Amino acid sequence: MGCHSVYCIQFHLVFCVKYKRKVLTDPISERLKSLVVNIVSNFGIRIIEQETDNDHIHILFASKPSVTLSKFINILKSVTSRMIRKEGLGHNIGHSVGWVERSETQQLIYQNFGWHKI
Repeated sequence: MGCHSVYCIQFHLVFCVKYKRKVLTDPISERLKSLVVNIVSNFGIRIIEQETDNDHIHILFASKPSVTLSKFINILKSVTSRMIRKEGLGHNIGHSVGWVERSETQQLIYQNFGWHKI
């Protein structure tokens, strides 16, 4: 990136529990969120919002152009899944990622979790 470059890259990532089992209780959700925060700090990625439901987690994050998204997602999925299983808290976590506009992402998150601000 040149010294006069400006960027704003945001992604909406959804990790789903294997077979969509409803196993993300409050303790597991809180542990999962803390693992995500710890892992993304190593990549220079900023979490904008993250929230869980019983069978998935939404993560809205901002990234630098230099981050290889596929490598980051693979590491995030692998480490969180391994740590949750190692601690005896849950099942394998699958993932899907989509590229959407921030307004669409916020609207999806707010609709899914009953938040009122859009």
